[in-house]
Amino acid sequence: MICQQFGQISHCEVAVDRTGRSFGEAEVEFVQKQSALECITKLDNEVADGRILRAILRSRPSSMVPGYMNQTLRSVIAPSRSGFTSA
Repeated sequence: MICQQFGQISHCEVAVDRTGRSFGEAEVEFVQKQSALECITKLDNEVADGRILRAILRSRPSSMVPGYMNQTLRSVIAPSRSGFTSA
């Protein structure tokens, strides 16, 4: 996985439709906040397979497991809305 180069991943989930086909989006949860920030810095607006990647930071929802590291943050990797570059 491309995100492993930025640090330890505690969870990764690929968004799929009812048939199991990928929407082209994934949510990656890193153990360290710095890893998520580095992933965003390096991958946001990069081109992969002819598509522009979007990487954003999202805080862990408060409804998650109580007492779990509140510092753990997620970065979401997804293609841009159009999904394709002009090149």
